Amino acid sequence: MPEAGEAWVYRAVSPEAIDPISGDLNPLIFVLRANESELSVYAASVQTPRGVLQRIIDQLYEIYSAKPEPEQERYLAWMERKGTTVERRIELGWRVVRLLLSAFIERGFIIGDTAPDGHIGIYGTREQFESHARRFMQLAEFVKP
Repeated sequence: MPEAGEAWVYRAVSPEAIDPISGDLNPLIFVLRANESELSVYAASVQTPRGVLQRIIDQLYEIYSAKPEPEQERYLAWMERKGTTVERRIELGWRVVRLLLSAFIERGFIIGDTAPDGHIGIYGTREQFESHARRFMQLAEFVKP
């Protein structure tokens, strides 16, 4: 049982990261992808679960705006397939989990500063994330967006 005042964080979960039969999380959601230098989570004291999904959509629109015009149409079509509203993302199976920030601290990860939108970067090696991913998966709880 968490102690009063412990900090919770949220992490978005794509439908591909949820087993369609068991509903279990894939532990890879807690492993850095090849292009990532940090694991992105959001402070529950700043952001809501719906806000986490909206922030992902906002980031996609930022990427879209920065793309050269010839690529924008194809990228927008991809975004529309993935959902451009929180409601659509939820319909497509996107979820949000929460876990205690201390789960990362206790395992030696470096915790970045909390951005105004609640974003926190969790830093460690890919190997660190791989070795703890299954435990993070066990500690994570689905929350209603």
